[in-house]
Parts: sequence; structure tokens; C-alpha cells
Amino acid sequence: MLRKALDCDLQQAAHLLNAQLTARVGTLQHTADAEMSRVLADESLPEPLTSRITGYLQALQSATAGSYAWHEQTGRFRQPAGPERGFVPHGPTGLGTSAARLTKA
Repeated sequence: MLRKALDCDLQQAAHLLNAQLTARVGTLQHTADAEMSRVLADESLPEPLTSRITGYLQALQSATAGSYAWHEQTGRFRQPAGPERGFVPHGPTGLGTSAARLTKA
């Protein structure tokens, strides 16, 4: 989708997406480490609530890192080894439409 929106090749789209994800992870890290600790201290919240918020932020950071690692390991955005094969659908496509593409032998 990004490739079509920006009219670029797969490798450029993957690079741009990686840069965007890296920036978002950096923003989350800065917010959790610097800004939230200051806000929690300034608001004088009760300890149980502060602990729950801190735990939530740590879980969010862990989930984000895990998602990022999964995408890296699956190779979803790597350039294909061979030439791309195009698929031109003929007739209906999508869930539940396979019978519409049956042909007589």
C-alpha cells in the first residue's frame, strides 16, 4: 500500500516504513523514560496507580519491540529473490468466491 501511495519500489517503501517505525519506537521510549516519569512525579499520584501506569508503559514497550522483531525475522518487507510475478484476477476475488473461478475441463 505504501509502495503504491508513494509510487516507489518495494525496497524504498520498506526503507521508509522502517524509518517511520524506528522514529515511533524512539518517541515511545522518550515518552516512557523522560516525560512520563516527570508527569507521574508532578501529579503526586498514589503509588499503586503509578506502578500500574509504569507497568503498562513497560508492557507497551515490550509489545512494540516484539512486533518490530517479528517483522524483521519474517522477512515480510525484503526484496523478492526473483522477478515479481504479477497476478491479474479474472472474475470475483476474496473470501468465498473460489467457486466462481472454476472452469470446465
